[in-house]
Amino acid sequence: MKKQMLILLTIVFIVRLVAADMVISEVMYDPNQASDTDAEWIELYNNGSTIENVSNYRIDGASIGNQVLFPQEFLVVARELVDGSDTDNESFESVWGNNDGLWNSSDGNYKVTEGTFSLTSNDTIVLSSTLNNTLSYDSSWGASGNGKTLAKINLSGGNTK
Repeated sequence: MKKQMLILLTIVFIVRLVAADMVISEVMYDPNQASDTDAEWIELYNNGSTIENVSNYRIDGASIGNQVLFPQEFLVVARELVDGSDTDNESFESVWGNNDGLWNSSDGNYKVTEGTFSLTSNDTIVLSSTLNNTLSYDSSWGASGNGKTLAKINLSGGNTK
């Protein structure tokens, strides 16, 4: 009985590893449209075959909200989704939305949530849940203050410039 239970748990663990494949697919670490802290964002991609609730995931140890991500679906995690209590009027919504102070369907047809992180020009982002997924980059890859992002070309592989 013990051996059968161990085999069953092993199969469940292996199936879970194969099914869940969250990838850090794109990073805006140094935007030129707004201040770094307000307009930074990280895009996640569900490369797996199952629906994932991102409340089970952390970016650099911090929670990233409660969104459901279907297979082959993207989610943007914004540093400041809508303008908060800081002194400027900048946010993800003010730069990539319609600048009305709300994020809704009139801003875009993709999923966005707010997260707590801070990106630098040379950084490693850790996406963690049951397993860790990391993305390391540096400014020599580009996208430093020019309004462009770093994007992963091969969503099923390792780091790609």
